[in-house]
Amino acid sequence: MTPASSKPIRASRYFRNPHIDCLKKGGADCPARNGNHLYSVAFDLGPCVAPHPSTMAAALSAYEATITTDRRSGLSIADLLGDGSNAAADHALASGEMIRKIVLQIPLAGERALYKRAISRSYAEWPLVEVCARAVVANGTFQFVRIAAGGIAPVPLRLSTSEAALKDKPANAATIAEAARQASAGAKPLPMTGYKLDLLSGLVRDVMEQLAAA
Repeated sequence: MTPASSKPIRASRYFRNPHIDCLKKGGADCPARNGNHLYSVAFDLGPCVAPHPSTMAAALSAYEATITTDRRSGLSIADLLGDGSNAAADHALASGEMIRKIVLQIPLAGERALYKRAISRSYAEWPLVEVCARAVVANGTFQFVRIAAGGIAPVPLRLSTSEAALKDKPANAATIAEAARQASAGAKPLPMTGYKLDLLSGLVRDVMEQLAAA
């Protein structure tokens, strides 16, 4: 469920409309920022308010993937996608640069992982918010945690504040509740996207509770 009472105009429709100026297609404005942005970012990091479109990018961020292109090596997901300030592109590759290889870390002993998303089936199945998390729980303690989220910013975000709230802490409801609360640290929601922070907090709580109980 979303807070919409009727089907809204997604930010992408501004991009697709040939009569509307849009930063994504080289224009000088983001019409969604002052228009209908119900499905847009809750962490306003750049001139464009469209969330990054890649679920895989959020997962690769949680897995601290290393990328090799035909021109560079040792790139992180943050290097590959940029900081969200370039509204005309969803990545930081040079013109003609191609990804050749993506390497994931070897799972740690006892590592668990989980992915969960919140969607609006009445409109579409892309995520309003999505979370990918990895954890090692031993002796009742979170010994290793990585959490990344998508659907909330122009790039996937590592939830480092939530990770810090869990690391070396008891794997119990109180610790997880605090990590869920910290998930919105640094958020800058738009007038219509504050609800995404509630979804984000709920997903972090649900995912970490399942990982702690696995």
